[in-house]
Amino acid sequence: MIQEPSVEQNEQNIPTRQPDLGPRRSVAFIGSECYPFVKTGGLGDVMSALPKSLAKLNIDVKVIIPRYKCIPQKFQEKMEYRGSFDMNLCSDGKQYYVGIMEYQEDGVVYDFIDNDEFFSWGNPYTNLIDDIPKFCYFAKAALAALNY
Repeated sequence: MIQEPSVEQNEQNIPTRQPDLGPRRSVAFIGSECYPFVKTGGLGDVMSALPKSLAKLNIDVKVIIPRYKCIPQKFQEKMEYRGSFDMNLCSDGKQYYVGIMEYQEDGVVYDFIDNDEFFSWGNPYTNLIDDIPKFCYFAKAALAALNY
């Protein structure tokens, strides 16, 4: 059965058709920065604008970024603790804490991966030697957090 696209009015009261997107979809964006929390370049802009646009299309959107200490306090105060778990990063058996803090705005769920050992610096990017293990940890933690 084919459904007709819904009809809405734009600013000039001219009918516009919205496509039938079928069943509700879910999209996760995983990245190192997202405006307005932390931004050093264009990635921060895209990680902000694209999820908001998709949320307006009735898509479940989640953005996962590190919980850097440089995130402004006004956002830190509104984050809610959602849980934590331990995970290994490599085969040495060492376990690393993974905290999940959540913030919601404009139909988008923002999950922040919390770990002071990796994200306590003021700047998201430091140097190659420190950034490699930090972002290996973040990638693995973000993927594990999707199933949490």
